[in-house]
Amino acid sequence: MQKGPLCAALFFSVSPLKFFSMSSLEKKILAVAPLALMVFAYWALAPGLSGGFLFDDYVNLPALGAYGPVDNLRTFALYLTSGHGDPTGRPLAMLSFLLEANDWPAIAAPFLYTNVLLHLLNGLLWMQVLLCLGRAYTLPERHAQWAAVLGSALWLLSSEERW
Repeated sequence: MQKGPLCAALFFSVSPLKFFSMSSLEKKILAVAPLALMVFAYWALAPGLSGGFLFDDYVNLPALGAYGPVDNLRTFALYLTSGHGDPTGRPLAMLSFLLEANDWPAIAAPFLYTNVLLHLLNGLLWMQVLLCLGRAYTLPERHAQWAAVLGSALWLLSSEERW
């Protein structure tokens, strides 16, 4: 496998020689670790799905209806540039809100569910980044995989978002 800053390999794709150097139990554990971590993280985050809007939601989400429903290019552009979270207006975050509603007021449950799914997706992406970094620094394969799983677990389960 090619080492370098860009790692296009799928998660835990390893050469057969590196894979066979691990114990059978360790191979099985590492094979199910990403899925098990996602299930556990979902279980840990699920109680927040019954919550409501918090913090900056009441500042950012009313933009969904500020120009009427977001149903044409004009209101879409106005909406994307209306965020107040930072100097850029957080257009990617604003875009993610459109997955659940195109007008305001809206109910919180779909927003929370999408937030959890995006959090889990980011955990998988973080796991892949950590694995690529471990391989780029030529860590032994089993160390790179364990570091990726544990680093991702720490990120997923110590979220600053407390719903």
